[in-house]
Amino acid sequence: MSSRGLLFISLFVFCTIATLFLPCLGIYGYLVDYCLNPADQWWGRPFGQMGIRFSFTLALATMAGIILQRKKLHFGEKLIYKQEWLLLLFLLVVWVVYFMSPQTVGRYGGTDHPAIKLAKIGVFTLMMTHVITDLHKLKGLFAVLASSALFLGIKAWSVPYSQFARGRLEGIGGADFSEANFFAAFMAAMLPLIGIMFLRSQRLG
Repeated sequence: MSSRGLLFISLFVFCTIATLFLPCLGIYGYLVDYCLNPADQWWGRPFGQMGIRFSFTLALATMAGIILQRKKLHFGEKLIYKQEWLLLLFLLVVWVVYFMSPQTVGRYGGTDHPAIKLAKIGVFTLMMTHVITDLHKLKGLFAVLASSALFLGIKAWSVPYSQFARGRLEGIGGADFSEANFFAAFMAAMLPLIGIMFLRSQRLG
């Protein structure tokens, strides 16, 4: 087993346990898993083949952390706000359509039906909006996204030209944006975020 693989699994175990005390770490870890897709990296593939589901484990740990630390978390005046009710209503409509329409899962490359995918996104979004509730945690969230983009950028820069397919660089991004155009869109979306972090840096003065 490589040293990078050992470092990764050590950080994963630490993040999973620490999430029970600091739920924000579960949010950060979930985003890192989403962006980097460790199960498809050579240093994380052995653990993925062992049946370890990184994102699912982090999501469960985050839920447990929210329950255990609910008295320390600041939810605001309301438990669920108007925008979050609209999100739940949208998910309800999606699932009604899912049960009333013909099966379409065979049309998609992934194993999850879009309704299931949207449900996962909805659950994670609700957890994130109830955990990332102050500026300090928001800065941490931005730092995680920027660092993930930096890691992917270095990886894309360092791959040999033989990995390009008809001039397109495939298989670099996370599970949902490994295709060249989606990867480019993700990296472009990170540029304004990195620019904001740079402009707000205290070292500029």
